[in-house]
Amino acid sequence: MSASLSKVARTVLSGEDRSARATMLRGMMRVAEVGYAAGVGVRNLMYARGVLGMRRVGVPVVSVGNITTGGTGKTPVVRWLVEQLRGVGYRPGVLIRGYKRAAGGVSDEQAMLEEMLEGGGVHAEADRGAGAKKVLAEHPEVDVLVLDDGFQHRRMGREFDLVLVDGREPFGYRHVLPRGLLREPMRGLGRADAFVITHSDEIAEREQRAIEEELRSHNAAAPVYRARHVQTGLRAGEQWLEMGKLGGRRFYAAAGIGRPEGLERKLAQFGAGYCGHRWFEDHHDYGEEDLAAVRREAKAAGADVVIVTEKDWAKIRRLAGAGDDRMPIWRLEMRIAFEGQGESGLLEFVCTTIEKKRADERTEQRC
Repeated sequence: MSASLSKVARTVLSGEDRSARATMLRGMMRVAEVGYAAGVGVRNLMYARGVLGMRRVGVPVVSVGNITTGGTGKTPVVRWLVEQLRGVGYRPGVLIRGYKRAAGGVSDEQAMLEEMLEGGGVHAEADRGAGAKKVLAEHPEVDVLVLDDGFQHRRMGREFDLVLVDGREPFGYRHVLPRGLLREPMRGLGRADAFVITHSDEIAEREQRAIEEELRSHNAAAPVYRARHVQTGLRAGEQWLEMGKLGGRRFYAAAGIGRPEGLERKLAQFGAGYCGHRWFEDHHDYGEEDLAAVRREAKAAGADVVIVTEKDWAKIRRLAGAGDDRMPIWRLEMRIAFEGQGESGLLEFVCTTIEKKRADERTEQRC
């Protein structure tokens, strides 16, 4: 779905488009929603009652997921979690779904995480259980697995479910697919161990409190943290640059991400230097013609550098023209930043859960 079509779809799903055609579409999707929600509900009930079993692996598993489709900023959170776990002595591996793999068999998320985390057992496979076996076989030092986009992947057992909620559109228009963006009914939030409201800086305080109240109405026990996505610097080849370097340049943005408007707002903060953009569909697999078109448009707009996300660079870097210095490509380095004591609080909660799992296993072995 292209960025423009995505905006059209959102006006239909949100109810903003009140035309007869949009109303008819919502009615048709509502019929389909009933069947989809019922199927998901039955599946969740079968897991809850033990009719369907979860596959356990030999190490603790921490899932990072969400309840809606689209980007909530999972990759920066996965990166943060892996780096924090490494910092306190764990040796984590990462399991991802591998959505839209490129011709070389590596998805953009996998390539990006491997570069960010310098390898470290990042494995992409739809069957996360099989992926876990491969990671543990190839990296026997791994003692905890981080499951990316795993909240609905119920077959994989886990010790901790971290659920991300995008503050800009937290609950998918309050309808399950295809009528809304919810992957499952809201009662599924009761399975979460903790929540993170992402992009919290892009909404008002009263909206943040309303989201927290909604989450607690479904899950009173899980703590709620707030976080924002911040651009911490730029990468120009192997060189790291401060964000302030954009202040004196004219730059053109290109990205294939789910909600580019947030990126556009942040880039626009650098003033008149921001001279345009080209948005592709989410997970876009770049080709040489795409790169050439972006550079042509950037040149026509008067730019002297193209700005992309790390996710986009993971695919662009494979192209022959990626290193053309006549219109260099700089990539944004993005990190997750928690409000208050959220970072230390969440990390402590995750580590405590991991250690409890280890202690329980030692007790079972003695018995």
